[in-house]
Amino acid sequence: MRYTVSCRSLTRVLPLSFALGLAAVSVCEAQIMSLGGYDRAPPAAQCDTVKEKRFWTLIADENALRAKLRGSAAVEFRGNEADDGEDDDNLYRLGTRVGISRGTYPSEFRFDAAVSIQLESGVFREDVTTFRMNYDYYVKNWLEVYGFAERFSNSFLDIDQRYEVGAGAFLGFNIGLTANGRGMRDTLLIPVETVKTAEDSSRLSCYRKARGAQTLPESDSVALERLKTISNNARLPIGSRYKRLRIGVALSALAELEQATIKTRQLPDTLMGQPIDSDTGQVKLSLPGRQKFRLSIRPTVVYRPSDAFTINLFPYFKLPLSAPRKTKVPGGKDRLDYRMDLESWLEFTVSQAERAGAREVKLILRYTNRFDNAPPRATADQIMGRTLLREVGRERHQYVSLELSIGF
Repeated sequence: MRYTVSCRSLTRVLPLSFALGLAAVSVCEAQIMSLGGYDRAPPAAQCDTVKEKRFWTLIADENALRAKLRGSAAVEFRGNEADDGEDDDNLYRLGTRVGISRGTYPSEFRFDAAVSIQLESGVFREDVTTFRMNYDYYVKNWLEVYGFAERFSNSFLDIDQRYEVGAGAFLGFNIGLTANGRGMRDTLLIPVETVKTAEDSSRLSCYRKARGAQTLPESDSVALERLKTISNNARLPIGSRYKRLRIGVALSALAELEQATIKTRQLPDTLMGQPIDSDTGQVKLSLPGRQKFRLSIRPTVVYRPSDAFTINLFPYFKLPLSAPRKTKVPGGKDRLDYRMDLESWLEFTVSQAERAGAREVKLILRYTNRFDNAPPRATADQIMGRTLLREVGRERHQYVSLELSIGF
């Protein structure tokens, strides 16, 4: 099914996206306030032992990290390649990325923006832009639900603008912890059910100082149970953040709106044998907007051989749910209207944040490959009997980039 989608109708998605984001922030804020299971962590100086000081310092750091609005900014140098079978577009670009997020486990809100630019004839031109908003919530350690809204443009694929809004679930599991993660887990471990040692008494003493005289006195067993809740609420995000290996699959349903423009040239024989210059032969075909419902399947592999090094692999398979599921291509063949995107990157942490709020500096080597099995195609009315170099949008765009990212 095809629709003519105007800029006005497309931009109606943006207010919906921002409303989704604001709602996510509100829910995330409520979750942050209820997660700790305690009013506040005691100052570490009030604790009697080094281990207890580390325990409550880590609790305070995790609480601050949940409430903190975090951000990152990156600059990248990118090499692009787009091939349509007739002409190649191999260009180098400068790009920027900005991201903000709030919350950790079990809920998090994220907003990311990426822009690739080129200086052409003294004018800056945007080639690829992405604006993405996500809200994630962990129902269980192995089950995560999420909603998202994304705006995407890519001149290499002849996409003026594409909007995606959807929701889904991720099923996966973590294996092992990095060295830093194991150290934090051991610091937070509370193995006993009742107070048996002087160390346990010291921990309870710090806990009671935190609660102060505003609450009714608690027995040691009740207080220790509350302590275990505090410990578990801190250990879960640490386990998610410092996982050594994460494997799973995400399934989501999404609505897609797309507007494309093919920039091509007329061949000389269409001008009755008259010679043409480069300007005369330029043709711009603004294609009808398309609406599609899709099923997205995303296997996920994240591997951290050390705290400083991470390998990420995210392939996306986006299959058609709504008709028409196939489209004709030059030659009269029918093709299934699916897309495959591969997002992968190697991440090396140059300067790691030791405390909540500290800056992290990372070097990121990224490889992205986008493939459209049934790209947008010009209609017969638009071609009007002319012989054009291209009547169909490009199928593939891939690039490699090197980024320097600073988190704050």
